[in-house]
Amino acid sequence: MSLRPSLLPMHPFPTLCLSSAVLSLMLGTRVGAQAPAQSKTAAPAAATATAAEKFTLAYKAQVGQTKLIRGEAVFNMTMAGSKLALTNKQVSKITYTAIASNGDITFEDVTQSSEAMVNGRALPNDDKNDTDTITIHPDGTLVSYKSGGTDKDEDRLGPRLYTATTPVFPKKPLTAGDKWSHDYLPNNDLGTRKAHADYEVLGAEKVGAIDTVKVKMTYAEDGPTPNITGSGTIWVEKLSGDPLRTEYTVDGVPFGPAEQKAIASGTLAETRTEGGPLLASKTAPGSATASKDKTVDEVVKDFTKLPGIVTLYRKKDATKDTIYAELREDQIGKLMMLETTASTGTAGQVVTGNPIDDLVFKFTRTDDRIVMTVPNFRYRTSDPKSPTAKALRRSFAEAQIQSFKIEAKQASRKTVLIDVSELFKSDIAQVSRIFSSGPIPGLGGGGGYSIDREKTFVASVKNFPENVLVSTQYNFIKAGAASFSAANETLADPRSAVIVVSYNLFALPNDPVTFAPTNGFKPRLYDPRVGYFSGVFGIGPSFESFDPEKDTKSDPNTYYIYRWDLKKKDPTAALSAPVAPIEFWLDNAIPEQYRAPIREGVLLWNKTFEKLGFTEAIVVKQMPDDADWDPADMRHNIVRWVTSPYDGGAYAVAQARPNPLTGQVLNASILVDANWGRVINSEHKTLVDPAQAFEAGAGIPVEMAMLAHEARKRAGGAAADSHTHHRGGRISGSFADCEIGGDAMQEQAWFGSLAMEFAAAPSRTGVPGVRIDRKAFVDQFLREVVAHEMGHILGLRHNFAASTELSLAQLKDPRTVQNGGTTASLMDYTPFNIAALRQKDVPFFSQTPGSYDSWAIKYGYTDVPGATTPESEQSALRKIASQSTVKGHAYASDESADQFDPLVTRYDLSSDPIAYWKRTMEVSRYLLVNLDKRLPENGESYWQFTQAFNRLLGTYSRAAGTASRYVGGLNISRSHKGDSNAKAPLQPVDVVKQKQSLALLNTYVFSPGALRFPQRYYTNLTGNPYEFGNSAAPIQDQVAGLQRTALQRLFSASVLSRVANNEYKMGGDPNKALTLVTLYNSVSGNVWAEVTGSQNVPTLRRQLQRAYVDTMVDMVTKPSSGVPEDARMLAWDQLRQLKGKLQTAQARPVPSGAYDAYTRIHLQETLAKVTRALNANYTLGGGQSSGPSLLQMLLGGGEGQKPVSGNP
Repeated sequence: MSLRPSLLPMHPFPTLCLSSAVLSLMLGTRVGAQAPAQSKTAAPAAATATAAEKFTLAYKAQVGQTKLIRGEAVFNMTMAGSKLALTNKQVSKITYTAIASNGDITFEDVTQSSEAMVNGRALPNDDKNDTDTITIHPDGTLVSYKSGGTDKDEDRLGPRLYTATTPVFPKKPLTAGDKWSHDYLPNNDLGTRKAHADYEVLGAEKVGAIDTVKVKMTYAEDGPTPNITGSGTIWVEKLSGDPLRTEYTVDGVPFGPAEQKAIASGTLAETRTEGGPLLASKTAPGSATASKDKTVDEVVKDFTKLPGIVTLYRKKDATKDTIYAELREDQIGKLMMLETTASTGTAGQVVTGNPIDDLVFKFTRTDDRIVMTVPNFRYRTSDPKSPTAKALRRSFAEAQIQSFKIEAKQASRKTVLIDVSELFKSDIAQVSRIFSSGPIPGLGGGGGYSIDREKTFVASVKNFPENVLVSTQYNFIKAGAASFSAANETLADPRSAVIVVSYNLFALPNDPVTFAPTNGFKPRLYDPRVGYFSGVFGIGPSFESFDPEKDTKSDPNTYYIYRWDLKKKDPTAALSAPVAPIEFWLDNAIPEQYRAPIREGVLLWNKTFEKLGFTEAIVVKQMPDDADWDPADMRHNIVRWVTSPYDGGAYAVAQARPNPLTGQVLNASILVDANWGRVINSEHKTLVDPAQAFEAGAGIPVEMAMLAHEARKRAGGAAADSHTHHRGGRISGSFADCEIGGDAMQEQAWFGSLAMEFAAAPSRTGVPGVRIDRKAFVDQFLREVVAHEMGHILGLRHNFAASTELSLAQLKDPRTVQNGGTTASLMDYTPFNIAALRQKDVPFFSQTPGSYDSWAIKYGYTDVPGATTPESEQSALRKIASQSTVKGHAYASDESADQFDPLVTRYDLSSDPIAYWKRTMEVSRYLLVNLDKRLPENGESYWQFTQAFNRLLGTYSRAAGTASRYVGGLNISRSHKGDSNAKAPLQPVDVVKQKQSLALLNTYVFSPGALRFPQRYYTNLTGNPYEFGNSAAPIQDQVAGLQRTALQRLFSASVLSRVANNEYKMGGDPNKALTLVTLYNSVSGNVWAEVTGSQNVPTLRRQLQRAYVDTMVDMVTKPSSGVPEDARMLAWDQLRQLKGKLQTAQARPVPSGAYDAYTRIHLQETLAKVTRALNANYTLGGGQSSGPSLLQMLLGGGEGQKPVSGNP
């Protein structure tokens, strides 16, 4: 087979080019430079054999001999975001042209015919018949490879593929069972790489009338990725060494140009159909063709039959595992789903139970092949016979990702047989992706690992009436120096990662043309006032409708919510059990002491369904220890107990698998990390950086991340970045991953536990302490975590506005909290109930669905009598959604959280969050100043004390950081016009609340005594004795970083812009809006208290004052884009006022007689810095530029324009 160099365009991918010769490379000459002869007139000599049936293999040929090879290659890859299935059928002619004196054989290869397809669509045929000339040694080693084509083979695929698929024979005699290996040195002239191959003689077989040796071969390159690997079986003619038949798989084959490189894997099959390298041993024309097509029953007569939704046949022996699928004609063209799940994991890289892929497809038939076709269901019309439907079919192509040869037919049953042996060992579900991304538990990480097909096998096949369950054990091997970074710590040996992947194949109850449900399920339309997963943000089922009625809509898309199909058995009864309840099983790996709270967490939601007339809508059963079913079987919903390395963290994650066409949840699982059981008492191994309380993900806007990073850099990098595994219900392309966990939640659990212990002791005023059983505390925590995940399983998104329903007074009332929870929704991320301290019978965590939960479940699951379509339900559902303004029904999710609405915040609580944060800071400070009374205990390291100190300082910092979001804040409302008590979509936060927030920061962060701790603490702080290296415990840098970042947050461009805009929106009335003037004067007065009071300035205060000056100076001389001009003007005024105060302070007598040396120099340096700034110029747009800024060009400026004076 020749390397045909012509590049053929791949339609319908006109921007990419693919050489069909790459497929050809694997056919014909792939093992077909076959038969190097031992002499120029090499006579047909029989293979040497001993009495022990030994033989010697070598390539032999005679000049002028020819042969024909018929082959087929099937490859799969993802290129430019598209899944491609490439198929090539080819007939090649080999002519042996020269035999050298040393036995080297030269032959020419010409492709006689070729048929290439991409996703089932034929590629244009290439009429070129370029000749490739190849020379090999008698043992099969490649000597030269000359392509007759003109196009560049930048990856040198010709010689590399030839080497990867051609056996190199040993000189020693062989017999059945013998093994040998061969090491390849890199050859720059040929372009081949360092590699290793292993061989084994499996036995002797007759192929037709020809004696062959069945040889098993595995091959792997060892060079820069991608590396080509291969394995397969070759039937070698004893007489000539020529491969008579080949079955081979290859991986790591690079396709396409460098900028769009794709890596392909696939299968090869070829047969010598005519001729041969020796005159005495030739295949007769047509002898390789079966005289009669076999029936299905004839092909599978020795196989084990596995009846089910698709009848399977399996035959497994020592060398081969063959699985056939028998498809009925009525199954072809019907929609199916292939659900892929990790049944085992690596703890750090792959989490047990994690979804890998959900593939919607249908089997279609093209000539003599069955193709896996993916429909393009994102564009639809409800009338398949309309002219629009024709246009849709022409405009939005389907994808074809795998194809199978029809092996046999059974006319009596109207069935066809296909070989799916490789399907469940391939990368059809893109399993390899989990080893090619960042090191995030459950998501995968660390590139450089590829599937080892030799050690990958189908472990079990189970067939049921509703689904097929196939479990495959994959072995991923390390390529070169690749590693999993930190994730490889969980592997027994980083050279290999073994996981079991389960494939569930089942039919989808949807029309294959319109995609409408056929099982009676009624999709429900999404309303943005109620928080369900939907097609919005790409996390649910949505499609663009081309029906005529959509032409007048502003949004042509239709969005369905995720929900289960719940119907009453008795629709007329006030209370009725559902036809099919939501049934969950508890993993038998869950420790017995945690089974009760986990069960109760799942069942909590039954309260909301009872209000809709359902009894036992959710049931929970215990998985027996001797269960004979697989937890990955899609027929079972399960709460899994998983383990991961203990690094002070834990997580729980909801994984629902919906029908992407309708939103019906088909099956689901909840993963609970075993570390939850100990995280409350955990050691926190990372040093807390208080400055990060003002960063993204810690309760403040995204823009603060850069400010905090810069603050740490200016502090000398003393405070290291922390890493969190929390993905917090991230908005992604799938609803298969909604997770709760991370440092913030674990901190809350620990903080509550510590506060609870202190609360057990009598107060300073003699009030008796209130003890709570630690097991009860842990059970409450687990119950809430599992109930939160169960809410996701029911279709609900996060609701970070729910925590503001109750006041602090209500939160300490036992009856209120027991009946309604601590928050309006279990779907919020809430801290422990701080108001419950020293209160009897008040839960620390929500133990019941709240008012929002009942309302949201009503929207998603109420029955609308008489409605037959989603559209006919809308009137009734809009009435429910219009209640969004009712107290407790507020909704805002991930896309709004921790930004400019302080009421939409993770880990806050109470209807007055400022009062809550103040209370949190007071409790944190109390625990801090009394910490050494409890820690460390006798015999413990001071690391225990350090951890607790850092955590409490982190809690204090987070409270301050979140409270700061009131300044310049806006309240979001999702209410629609006409809703009762509808609110403005964006309303500036009440001015009183903004001033309270500012006062809180001034008191607890910026005031002189805000962050003073007992002096004795500082020499007791230490590093982790279990980690390499020492820590200097830079407490000054930590605290200074907190103050600096808080200051920069308040004077960031985004906050200043919102303050200015809010002031404008409220007409500039200082009684209705926080003004820029108030903000500047309030902060300045606290920061410079010592200067106006003629006092010495301590270390932390000097650092805070420097940060203030730097912020003001930068705003005047290098204003960033987005800083309002009034804000820059006020910064100039602050510097001007400060200059006067500094001059006065230097001249004013000090009560002690004189400033200390630090204060005196600090005042002098600050005055000089301020004076320079006031006399300086500033640059439009900030920073330096090689040309005029956009603003300058708009104003008519250009290069060389003079800077603008710094004086307003």
